[in-house]
Amino acid sequence: MDIKIIDTQDGLKEVVQKLKSETIIGVDTETRLFGNPPALCLIQIAAQESCRLIDPLAIDDISPLKDIFEDRKIVKAIHFANFERSVLRPFGIELHNVYDTCTHSRKIRGRQVTGGHNLKDVSFRELGIVMDKSYQRADWTTRPLTEGMIQYAALDAIVLVKLYKIFKKIIP
Repeated sequence: MDIKIIDTQDGLKEVVQKLKSETIIGVDTETRLFGNPPALCLIQIAAQESCRLIDPLAIDDISPLKDIFEDRKIVKAIHFANFERSVLRPFGIELHNVYDTCTHSRKIRGRQVTGGHNLKDVSFRELGIVMDKSYQRADWTTRPLTEGMIQYAALDAIVLVKLYKIFKKIIP
């Protein structure tokens, strides 16, 4: 998987242009947890062959993301989408055509299932992927990101595309 950090306006525009041809993307965000609303620190977008980590702390205007996030032809696989909606809304960005992998895990496996429905447990149960969530509470305002933070953030988005494909086979 090709993973790159995007920290320039031109880089963001190029990524958005490339993603317009995708039919499914995995989307996740990392935030600074304290404060209300939480500060958006990273936006991860995974496609079939690549994952881009968008740095909103370095890019002045993330509004070009509207072109893909509001495009109804592109499925956005997101785990617990209400959180992503809440952190993107202050930037004037809405999410359309969302496939919430948390909701679908509950529909498919039932409310009471061994391990629950958080992304770590769902990824292990459905894909056999062990996710180290120790970076979940990291200081995402820190730059440069460590290699561990980069890998953690990318995997969060990458597994969403995989979960979408698995769940769509069960409930088309």
